[in-house]
Amino acid sequence: MTKSILSTAAASGIALFAVNAVASYYHWYDRVQYFDKWMHVFGGVFVFCALLAFLLQIGWMQLTMRAILAAIVLTIVVGFLWEVYEYVIQQWTGAQLLTIPDSITDLIADTFGALIAAGVTFFVQDAKKRYNTVNAN
Repeated sequence: MTKSILSTAAASGIALFAVNAVASYYHWYDRVQYFDKWMHVFGGVFVFCALLAFLLQIGWMQLTMRAILAAIVLTIVVGFLWEVYEYVIQQWTGAQLLTIPDSITDLIADTFGALIAAGVTFFVQDAKKRYNTVNAN
């Protein structure tokens, strides 16, 4: 299970950075409505998978509901730190890019992405348990 989570995190991370590069070049963040929000949802999926794989890899915990909840909370923390980073950059450069509503909806999108990934992880884990139980008999 850890390898599939890790491969999902790696694939989504590569895709996320590639799409971000293309989007920045073609100004999709300005031209495509809600593009930023979808990138935050996708980022939430990526961060959740990466953190869950990390927690499992270091042996801190087994794949349980506790691990899934820890990865969700840590994803929200990473999203918050990203918004702080954006605020610091804005203050440093003098650009007026961020608003409170934008930051809040970005955090909601990050959380939504983490919840999607958590739901998929939970249901895949549950399906594997059921499959192993049925085939063991």
